[in-house]
Amino acid sequence: MSEKEVMEQIENLIKGKTKKSRNTKKNTKKSFRTMNPVLSFNLFLKKVFSYLIDFMIFYFVFYFVFTLIFSSLTGMFSTSLNYSELNYYLENNTEFLTASLTSFFGGMCIFLFYLVLFEYYNNQTLGQKTMHLIVKTGEKRKNLHQLIIRNLTKTFLMPFLLIDLISVFFTNKNQRLTEIISNTYVEEERK
Repeated sequence: MSEKEVMEQIENLIKGKTKKSRNTKKNTKKSFRTMNPVLSFNLFLKKVFSYLIDFMIFYFVFYFVFTLIFSSLTGMFSTSLNYSELNYYLENNTEFLTASLTSFFGGMCIFLFYLVLFEYYNNQTLGQKTMHLIVKTGEKRKNLHQLIIRNLTKTFLMPFLLIDLISVFFTNKNQRLTEIISNTYVEEERK
């Protein structure tokens, strides 16, 4: 290389005109966007609020039906029972426990069905639509088992949801652990 070529390359590097420097800038900008803690926290909050919206929809619509079924099965309507009356009822009535467990697991099955069904056909639940989030997959098509796995901590494994959500801050695509396992992720919907 001549001295003139070396000086041109140095000049271009300084001005950012070489292909290498452009790619580096793009990659840096892209990785900053995915690793930016503020953006991760914003996406985290949107995920939390979308889940709360979905849960409220489920609770007020679907769970209301189960409460009516539960009340009719046990003969116990929501009257003002005090703790001692409720304790006596629990100890002396095994149907109450059976009905409450049936109600709980039935409700969780319906909630899981709601989450999976909406994500499979619409790529988003009503809560995610409200928060402008969309579910994507690393594969060409979403499978039902992927969506069931990604929603398990929102339903049956709810005590692990906090651990599942914390991983959002440590992954490039802001994924929960169940999203990593199911090869899915949530991103903001493009307007």
